[in-house]
Amino acid sequence: SEYRKAIVRSLAEISQLLENHQLTLTDDAEDREVSWLPELVRRAAPGKGIGNTVARILLDAASRAEGIGAGSSAAILCIAVELIPRLLKEMESGTPYQELLQQLQDDARSLQELIQVETRWPELKDLLELVDNLSEQNLDRELVKTAIQLAGLEGRIFVELTSAPVSSVELSLDHTFVLPPMLEVVKPDELWQYSNVRVAIIDGIIESVAEIHKLLESANASKEPCVLFCRGFSEEVIATLGFNRRRGTLNVIPVPVTFDPEMANALKDIAVILGSDVVTSLQGQLISELSWDELVIAPEVRFQGGFTSIRGSNNEPAIAAHLRELLSRRGDLPPDGRREIIDQRIRTLTTRSVGIRVGGDRKERVAKRVDLLLRSIRSAVAYGIIDPQFLMTEGHNATPLRKSFFSAINTIDYFGPRPAISLAAVVRFSREASVSLVNTETAILLDL
Repeated sequence: SEYRKAIVRSLAEISQLLENHQLTLTDDAEDREVSWLPELVRRAAPGKGIGNTVARILLDAASRAEGIGAGSSAAILCIAVELIPRLLKEMESGTPYQELLQQLQDDARSLQELIQVETRWPELKDLLELVDNLSEQNLDRELVKTAIQLAGLEGRIFVELTSAPVSSVELSLDHTFVLPPMLEVVKPDELWQYSNVRVAIIDGIIESVAEIHKLLESANASKEPCVLFCRGFSEEVIATLGFNRRRGTLNVIPVPVTFDPEMANALKDIAVILGSDVVTSLQGQLISELSWDELVIAPEVRFQGGFTSIRGSNNEPAIAAHLRELLSRRGDLPPDGRREIIDQRIRTLTTRSVGIRVGGDRKERVAKRVDLLLRSIRSAVAYGIIDPQFLMTEGHNATPLRKSFFSAINTIDYFGPRPAISLAAVVRFSREASVSLVNTETAILLDL
């Protein structure tokens, strides 16, 4: 009984934090406002005892839910505040724990099925409404909404910091591939971006430095950037390019284009975008015979976050013809994995990308908030949305988990669409946290 009272007290303290919704916490470097609710609970949690156990269980559930669906952590905490005292009260009245557990499982399963049935794919106006309802900051809203309007549903949006005094949004008609450069030459978190880049597109493996000796001599003499798209590179080639880039004598970047189903045709697509040809031994071409002047020049190439973005060379007619061929081939295929591969190629050839460049005095803080908004948008585009009418339906409030779920969603959130994956994460991790907290033995063991 004392244990259950302590849980209820801890939940009441968390409930008070949720009502305040924002605290100013002092960091070593600066005073910073924190509005991410799990962080508030973490800062206010006692150092030991049952209150610490409660906070740890809820923080784990909230953080795991947030990792799956952005914006779901607050609902996890609010459901716990309402649901768990009700479950503990039922246990005190004599309801067996196993019966409560089975009821939670049944509730969660039926809610997940209901979410799946009610999910629909978003339109552009849904994404804009989602941003309006998720953000209280005018700058964040305007940056993200402008980026969405420029990118559309198929575009990619990147966020980066800039030394400029103000933030900006820039549309780039680049073609983006999931092709990271070799990490020994360009670090995974590094931004590599250059204009007028020499590009070699090679359907083969560069096995020795001698094969590209002429290219490297010209790259060293001209100091121009160069990118090698190739099926593979030997360790000797990678080590040489990495060492010389660190010395500042070469800026030649190797990008492996593996021969798997997803990337098998990427070399052809890149060649079409740049109005070039693929160097292949099938046509009697040798890598060692490539000259610097023969390499096509890309207006811009950028590597960031595991993606390669290439700005085309005003080759729209050839790209359009290539797209027509792909669409024709797609129509002859059944709706299976092969069609999905062609769909990905079509998106790469047609998509546009938008860069949100965040500047100013508090750019790190703004960038984090913008990133959270974009995560919610990506969740909505990838997994669909739930309309608000579903969330306001009174008939869904019959069982304990359902009642707490709809109450929490409609209390802390807004009247607008939500990403379906976020709501599914709320259901899953709310149930798991509730099971842990109503099971006295589990909670005590965790505290020890």
